[in-house]
Amino acid sequence: MGLTKRQVSYDDLARVVAQQAAAIERLEARVDELEAENAKLRRRLAQDSSNSSKPAVFGFAVP
Repeated sequence: MGLTKRQVSYDDLARVVAQQAAAIERLEARVDELEAENAKLRRRLAQDSSNSSKPAVFGFAVP
């Protein structure tokens, strides 16, 4: 009841919209990077699928 609404100017809203647009551009660029990395990893996985029946070796000899 004692709360008052703050008047938001057009300039305030325009500034927020500009900040959001910049954030969206950065996020879209990051999505593009991750999609490219994902595609590269999928291609590598497809190339290595011929050895999928072999056990994984993690830096030690498999008995």
